Amino acid sequence: MKLTLHHVFGSPLRFFGFMALLFSLYFTMLFYPLRDFSRYVYDLAPFYFLGLSLLLYGIAFLTKDLKSQKNILLRLVGSPIKLIAFLLVVYLAFILFYLIAWTNLKGYTHVWILLVAVGLYLINDFFSKKRVGVKAYWSVQIIVVIMVFGAVKLIALKQDAKTIYVIPESAKDEVIILFGIEGYPELPKTTMWKKNILIPDNGLLVTSSMMDELPGYRRNYIKPDGQGISLNNLFVQEYCALESDRLIISAYLTPKFYYPTIPTGLSDIQNTYQQYYDSICSGQLISKYKDTRDPEHKGKLRSEWLKVFQESRVHK
Repeated sequence: MKLTLHHVFGSPLRFFGFMALLFSLYFTMLFYPLRDFSRYVYDLAPFYFLGLSLLLYGIAFLTKDLKSQKNILLRLVGSPIKLIAFLLVVYLAFILFYLIAWTNLKGYTHVWILLVAVGLYLINDFFSKKRVGVKAYWSVQIIVVIMVFGAVKLIALKQDAKTIYVIPESAKDEVIILFGIEGYPELPKTTMWKKNILIPDNGLLVTSSMMDELPGYRRNYIKPDGQGISLNNLFVQEYCALESDRLIISAYLTPKFYYPTIPTGLSDIQNTYQQYYDSICSGQLISKYKDTRDPEHKGKLRSEWLKVFQESRVHK
């Protein structure tokens, strides 16, 4: 039997079978020469898509392309709503076969994608031309398409969420932000998933806002003129005593890298931070954060880490 283009992708089933075969070859060439088997799904990804390809070609052969190529095509992508729903199903399949192992999907994202896809198919069938008429049918199609694209745009904006620190020249070498301190001003409101924070000239910002109120995970550091600054962002979590539940959460921004605490005695801002730390531990200031861990799980106190830091400086 002569192999023709029709045999390869002459129907929707064969076409997607061919695409799955290409994915199988792609992942084989991408990971196997590099021997990147750090995750088991990497190792098996080519076989997933190869199996999917054989399954689709098998269904096409046994059912003679589900008896009607035109009918199955219209069922899958015969309207704008169906096309979007089908693309969501394809994206879901891609996640389930491969991306679910490493994408940052929280909760039941893949379930929501499936529910939206099924919902779109149901909407399309309920508002069919025969049931509501041509005019109403296309009105629903346009409204749903606009809603879906609007939702996608909002999700994209949320994924691009960032915090922008505007840092004056006087504070470009050290910035410390103390979060969750009662009685201090809140951070500026987030607008369109972006928050602009103006750092004071002395580099120390104390706020009653919590760190988890910062949008997204991206952090941009710029001068007032918009020029970028390269800084390390050290997340600092310190407590006062093993038996105390007082917890201090702060961010330490500096071109240098100190770990795992903010030093003291090397600059005015470090000494000021130490004063705030002492005030919180003495009860003069109240931190909204509480440390509920058992003492054996807390690790070293700030004083112990400072001692380690000083000893490392002496040995250098």
